[in-house]
Amino acid sequence: MPINDIIQKIKQENEAEIKKIKKEADEEIKKLAKLYREKFDIKKRQLIQQKREEIQQVEQQILFQEKLKNNAVILDKKRKIIDQVYKKAFDDMIKLSDNDYIELVSKLISQLPFLEEGKIISSKNKKNQTEKALQKSKRNFKFSRETVDIKGGFIFTSSKLNINNSFEEWIDGIKENTEAEVAKILFKHD
Repeated sequence: MPINDIIQKIKQENEAEIKKIKKEADEEIKKLAKLYREKFDIKKRQLIQQKREEIQQVEQQILFQEKLKNNAVILDKKRKIIDQVYKKAFDDMIKLSDNDYIELVSKLISQLPFLEEGKIISSKNKKNQTEKALQKSKRNFKFSRETVDIKGGFIFTSSKLNINNSFEEWIDGIKENTEAEVAKILFKHD
């Protein structure tokens, strides 16, 4: 065989080998590209799912915060309504007729502890009515000529005890003991 034929044959074998290697390389590249696309798609779906979950979480947080704000507004309005109820009760107490005022204060004086001594200090505006209430209660307390700056009611003092029976204090005490019950009555449908 002449050398040219040998060279030609080697060339043909090399070309066939190159084609074979190139074909294998192309197939390997296709496999790698397919594997990469699959991994990319998986990672893409994971990232999309993760972002959806993050968005849902942020939406839930926003909704929760808004609900808290709305609840705070509602509670504030309810608080104002409850305060208005007690203010109305206080205003009604201040506006009692003289006879009703004397009757109420007389009962309050009658409910004071049984002590041998003590004095009743009245509000500036209800001095006469408070003195009449003391007389009506038939308690032996002294009526003080001094007055205190309260809207109604009285202050009881003795060597052993001081009791603030001003209408302001009285309404505050009632409010403290009845506020939950009043709220239930006012907002029973909430």
